[in-house]
Amino acid sequence: MVRLLATLPLLTALATPVQAQTEAERIKAAIAEIAAEHDLTVLGWRPVPVRPDDAATVALLRPGMRVAVIGVGADGAAHTLTDDAVVLWIPSDDGGSVTTARAGRLVVLSVPDAVADPIAAMGITGAIGLRFA
Repeated sequence: MVRLLATLPLLTALATPVQAQTEAERIKAAIAEIAAEHDLTVLGWRPVPVRPDDAATVALLRPGMRVAVIGVGADGAAHTLTDDAVVLWIPSDDGGSVTTARAGRLVVLSVPDAVADPIAAMGITGAIGLRFA
């Protein structure tokens, strides 16, 4: 009995990474399920995290919804980067615990390869808006 009690802290420490891994696996499985359901498992699609400038828009989104991604550059001109993005995942609001250069909720979109880099870059250098597709 004494030996069992002595190993309890070790067993607790070993269980913690497994729980974190289980959460990561759950998220990955959910993304894979949505991608398969919407025919995004084919080559040519990439997940891209974005922070839309209108945070209220994110409250209207659900995984699986199709949206258009609109970028606004330094010149103020709006450009449709893609009208064929799919919402994969919306992380829970972290309450501001993560320090970011931009405000707003994070949304993970699945987008065609050809526009993945321009969308990621626009998220750094300009403004991103979403509209329902």
